[in-house]
Amino acid sequence: MTAISVIIPAHNAAATIADTLTTLRSEADVIGEVILVDDCSTDGTATAAADASLRLNLPLRVIQSSCRDAGGSRNLALAQARFPWLYMIDADDLHLEGGLRALLSRTTPGPDMVIGAYRRRTDGQDRQFKTPAGYTANGFANASAYLQGQVRSIAIGTALVSRSVVGDTRFPTGLAYDEDTLFWAQVMCRASLAVVTQPIMIYFVSSERSDARFVVEPGRRFLEWRLALRKLATCGIPLSSLKCLDWGHREQVCEDIANSFACYRASA
Repeated sequence: MTAISVIIPAHNAAATIADTLTTLRSEADVIGEVILVDDCSTDGTATAAADASLRLNLPLRVIQSSCRDAGGSRNLALAQARFPWLYMIDADDLHLEGGLRALLSRTTPGPDMVIGAYRRRTDGQDRQFKTPAGYTANGFANASAYLQGQVRSIAIGTALVSRSVVGDTRFPTGLAYDEDTLFWAQVMCRASLAVVTQPIMIYFVSSERSDARFVVEPGRRFLEWRLALRKLATCGIPLSSLKCLDWGHREQVCEDIANSFACYRASA
């Protein structure tokens, strides 16, 4: 049963996209399309993806974009996806065999969204598998708990979500971080949710790249993110939950700035 639209935003991912697609090959019978959004790549990402998809017999569709933003690229694909279930993964992450089938098997009877486990690989070092826990049948309760850090966060590549429940919901654009957190919180408000303990993917993290998001123009970037966060109040999420995440990010920004200055002084 071909039921899933796979969405992959990509910018200069020629070195990794073939590996990502290769890990999806074992799920080909449930994949209706793979939408690669090639966002201003200059390294032949689209060609590398097309070559790999032809070899793997995956139904690739390439959309060219100039978003310069992962959230914006995902939004283009969300607007054009054709199949009832959506699965998003980044162009440098790896899907684990059987993951999509495990997620899809939990869609009967009835949840709008299924979340699985994942492993974070930070600077080449594997961490323990992170398993979703603490979610309930109440969408607003899940969204609030998610924003307050009371349930396991969702990594892009661990969730299967119904296209109908996503509807017109889109990722906020132009943010340096956490656009996916705000997207998932909006979707959770109206989604029935199930979890699986099976690992779905390996999520690659560069600590240097992650830290840079907080120390380059931190004030402006935080205010842009905060404005997007406050818009979630229109979804009915309690203001107390929004403030909890707000303060958490303030502390993160301050900590990363302090660490950067410490590193600078040590190297001076």
